[in-house]
Amino acid sequence: MQNTSSMSWFGRLSLGSGLAFLYLPIVVLVVYSFNASKLVSVWSGFSLGWYATLFEDEAVMAAFGLSLKVALLASAMSVVLGTMMLAVNDVDGLVSGAVHTTANTIRPALQFIKTAPGSSIVSSVFFMLMPDQVLVYGDCAVNPTPAPKNWPTSPSRVPTRPRRLASARAWR
Repeated sequence: MQNTSSMSWFGRLSLGSGLAFLYLPIVVLVVYSFNASKLVSVWSGFSLGWYATLFEDEAVMAAFGLSLKVALLASAMSVVLGTMMLAVNDVDGLVSGAVHTTANTIRPALQFIKTAPGSSIVSSVFFMLMPDQVLVYGDCAVNPTPAPKNWPTSPSRVPTRPRRLASARAWR
């Protein structure tokens, strides 16, 4: 994305107009959802009455519950699909930890890709891409108490993908 300080006045005006066009109706809708009046165009005071009515409606709450189930299933399936694509080398990596727990990210990998022969423990890292550097953090949720006996002793047990990522600088 282009830096806003290098955008022309027309670019900033277009961006601002587009965002206003998209978000102002949402803001107006949220504000008027707290209106005590039955008429949409007349403000008669702050009220939570419409929300109370909404939460008492069994059909609406059932639809809300179904929407949550569908969202959770779609979210879980995206990790499984991404892991299967990784297993057949259709993709080079999977960005998942931002919206999924470590367990839900690693479980499909252990089911589809498995560990390397002779490996008894897994670990994970996450990358933080900064403008001038890439930071790599070890994820302690996978192995909260790492012991030296579990550290790789030969170069063949060290993953090669991070080295390829670091040398390729594919994200720049």
